Amino acid sequence: MSPFPSGSAYNMSRSVADGYLRVSELTFRRLSSPELDSLTNSFHLLQREVRAAHADSQEPLAIQTRARQLQRLRHALLMLSTYRKKFKR
Repeated sequence: MSPFPSGSAYNMSRSVADGYLRVSELTFRRLSSPELDSLTNSFHLLQREVRAAHADSQEPLAIQTRARQLQRLRHALLMLSTYRKKFKR
């Protein structure tokens, strides 16, 4: 059984980016250090993918969606790094 709510680290990061999953310290508490490393890598990977996919300037909804995804991923990375510093994991 996977410790990640969505099945894998990449699927969890995709759920966070899409707004289906909110992260907090409690989200990371049940994960081990290698799993947190995997999650960090998947957040960075997805962040690069979202940045690489440019939205058409004529579609404000697509631009807004992309910006929200990037914001959620940045927030999740910040929460994860804060958690690791706080609990030395």
